[in-house]
Amino acid sequence: MKKVIFATALFSAQIFAFSYDLKPIKVSDGVYCIFGNPGAPNNKNNGDIVNSCYIELDKGVLAVDTGPTYKYAKEAAQKIEKTIGKKITLVINTHYHNDHLGGNAYYKEKNIEIIGDAAIKDAYEKIPERFDSYKRVVSKEAWEKSVVTLPSKYIDSNLTIKAKNGDLTVFKPSKKAHTNADIVVYYPASKTVIAGDLAYNQMIVPIRDGSVKGFLEALKEINKLDFSHIIGGHGKTTGRESYDFVLSYMTKLRDGVKKAIDKGVELD
Repeated sequence: MKKVIFATALFSAQIFAFSYDLKPIKVSDGVYCIFGNPGAPNNKNNGDIVNSCYIELDKGVLAVDTGPTYKYAKEAAQKIEKTIGKKITLVINTHYHNDHLGGNAYYKEKNIEIIGDAAIKDAYEKIPERFDSYKRVVSKEAWEKSVVTLPSKYIDSNLTIKAKNGDLTVFKPSKKAHTNADIVVYYPASKTVIAGDLAYNQMIVPIRDGSVKGFLEALKEINKLDFSHIIGGHGKTTGRESYDFVLSYMTKLRDGVKKAIDKGVELD
């Protein structure tokens, strides 16, 4: 009888195991994304506020950002690999905020290379407590097996990766923008830019680690690219209007603050 009860309990636990219920969406040829729900992270959405994207490579799949937790990364990887029919073989972190690299531990466990800008390591040394702050925000079930995991390879220059339909360009904006560790992925064959938090919509992203002036410069550099799709770190819009929204917001923010300074308005 005890064995039957134990087996029933185990079966029930497996059925009702925590799930983010992630759904990959095809954005363009060879590019899929999982879109988060805009808003603040809490123990109901468990950090599922961020976008992660996946590009089919010549051999394998590139994951751009790993989400907020180990469980998010694992579930996303399983869904994407089933959708594309290839294994994830490479990961890129667009910057060091924990909703974008919180799932790195899953990929490290799979011995998959994780690429990030060299400034990520510097940020961790200066503000380590920010890298696992979601531990105090999401549920215990969602946080299980999440461990702070930095990239396994740091880059300080542009990178070219062979994708299914041609080369991907991975580049760093010339100035500090959202952070000083921003990375942009551009896929010319699909006219797609994956911009991390250099683009967003449906919500406003804080610029606590960046520069409005640098942000506008980075947007100017992105605008030189030939793209029809731009996927930001947050929000479900994937057309150029996402770029236009951020450009408009940053321009108004810069001009509004400048006017206030000229009028002698104090910081408080």
